[in-house]
Amino acid sequence: MLEKNRFLARDGDLLVRLALILVGVTLIYVGYAIWNSGEIHAHYEIAVLSMVSYILGFCALLLSTIRCRKFMRLLEKNRFLARDGDLLVRLGLIIVGAILIYVGYSALVDGRFSAHYEIAVLGIPLCILGFCSLVLSAINCRKFIKFKYIRHLIFLMLVFCVVVWTCKFIQITFTGYGTDAIAFNHYSAQLVLEGKNPYQYSMENAIEKFNVPKQFTTLYTDGTSVKNTPHPALSFLVYVPFVAVGLSDMRWVTLLFQVAVMYIIFYKAPKSLKPLVLLPLFSPDILDYTGGGVTDFLWVLPAVLMVLYIDDIRKSGIFFGLACAFKPTIVVFAPFLLIWYWKTGPMLEFKKQFAKVAKFFSISAVAFLIPNLPFLLGDFSAWCQGALAPIFGKMIPFGSGLSSISQIGMIGLPKIFFTVCVILVTLTLMLNYWVYFDRLKYAIWIFPAIILWFSYRSLQSYFIYFVPLLLMSLCLWHDKMRRDEDTGKRSFRRTKTILGFNYRKFVAPASLVACISLMVVAGFALRSQERVSVELVGAMRDTENIGAMDALTVRVTNNGAATITPVFSIIGGMSSTYPFCWEIENSPGPLEGGASAIYEIRAGIAEKAIPTGNVFIVRVNNDLDDIFFVSEPAVANPQKQ
Repeated sequence: MLEKNRFLARDGDLLVRLALILVGVTLIYVGYAIWNSGEIHAHYEIAVLSMVSYILGFCALLLSTIRCRKFMRLLEKNRFLARDGDLLVRLGLIIVGAILIYVGYSALVDGRFSAHYEIAVLGIPLCILGFCSLVLSAINCRKFIKFKYIRHLIFLMLVFCVVVWTCKFIQITFTGYGTDAIAFNHYSAQLVLEGKNPYQYSMENAIEKFNVPKQFTTLYTDGTSVKNTPHPALSFLVYVPFVAVGLSDMRWVTLLFQVAVMYIIFYKAPKSLKPLVLLPLFSPDILDYTGGGVTDFLWVLPAVLMVLYIDDIRKSGIFFGLACAFKPTIVVFAPFLLIWYWKTGPMLEFKKQFAKVAKFFSISAVAFLIPNLPFLLGDFSAWCQGALAPIFGKMIPFGSGLSSISQIGMIGLPKIFFTVCVILVTLTLMLNYWVYFDRLKYAIWIFPAIILWFSYRSLQSYFIYFVPLLLMSLCLWHDKMRRDEDTGKRSFRRTKTILGFNYRKFVAPASLVACISLMVVAGFALRSQERVSVELVGAMRDTENIGAMDALTVRVTNNGAATITPVFSIIGGMSSTYPFCWEIENSPGPLEGGASAIYEIRAGIAEKAIPTGNVFIVRVNNDLDDIFFVSEPAVANPQKQ
């Protein structure tokens, strides 16, 4: 199998690149796991470890895209792999078998103990298939292991695994929606069927209707939660036909899109890579998110199709526009796609080159506007307030990116600082992409994840869902390199110089140093001086006798000159990272400069209470401000009342 694949057998970097993607995905998950556990709010070193893990993960993903003749020739000396081509299939069967057994065991145990016996029954064939896969990997029969349908069997087993895992989440782990986004989209689809404009209606009813945990709703800095549809129209229009036919849970639609993405990547992968190419999509967070209510696979499908048809301006433009119509943050691709189409293909005169780029973005704009136009014309301001909320809304900082240093009070930095960081990183990547386009051409698909890590809101879903695009480009890259090899086309351009000076050697390090230096300068310039302090006074209380602290008294001192209206949130308890907004029970009102006041604050609902023995911090911010000040970490030890 492999000895006929001259590109893989000679250059040998395809597997190394896939291995780097796997390593990158693993490091990003480890960074997320570190951030999401271990009382990060009480131990700053954990936040540093999380950021280091993320940076290493992004570096691994970036390395997997670099084009270099002297880079990653680990396999070309491995004669056994080149000669005995069934090793990849056997390795794929072993890994798939391990995944199937784990998912089957989880379904068996969770289904049995939660009395969902249908889930337990699904776990039995999964375990059987897992053991069969392990047995197949050990069969000493070359013809059998090279049977052309064995790869398709691996794909079907992986799809079955995803379906069972999602089914377990829907039936047992999250019987209701785990995010407000999918609840809003579902409710909006129902409003559309009633002939109403969802952007003109509050989504507050969706929280109750679809059983979304109130403590996990998206918050604004003034303590209120998001109550309008926070995405462009296609994010809920895609659900309309499914709601119309009576489907009650839209997570099945997300699962359908996920399977479609898996199929496209598997179908386009080279034969030698099919057994392993889908493994990066089995990161625990990707598996959990679909059943939990994260809807990102909706935009991933058109984005993967954009990558597939990247050489066709019309098709790729349509799919880019549709991806943006699901989620506006995808527009971060725009400047890099501009460079891609400017640099790709024969160099034409300026007007024709400009027309080619303008054609792509014009088609994308039309594809974006078509599903949004009725709502734009119906109520433009309501559409802007909802669809552009993720970009311009005053949401609280949240996520495992750079902003975590502000979330836990390590350094008081405003939203504008992270906006500056995003701009600096974008410009740095654009400069390097332009100069080193021949080397970094396929790095475009991971650039948005790197940029969004510096954003004010940097959720894990902002990073991991770019991995399918990276896998798709890896498959297409393999095909292109093979065609170039067959035609004798050069894969690399000669080094460019200016007056004999090789400037390319200095652009990358100089731009990196400049970017980091400017971010440090911006941090010092924008860093908030200590203006507000918060401390715990009096006893912690358990007013509802639930074994958790649900009320306490704090003293807030305003050391600044301006009057503030304090908003309180607690980090700790059920989620060691998500801030729970607590209500003010007895408020002395706005706090003038130089004044100090006592505030009685309460959880409001039991889910926001801090269990006894848990470490927590109290955060306070002005309702119009996005800088947070925190108390010293404390252990919940409430007195029953």
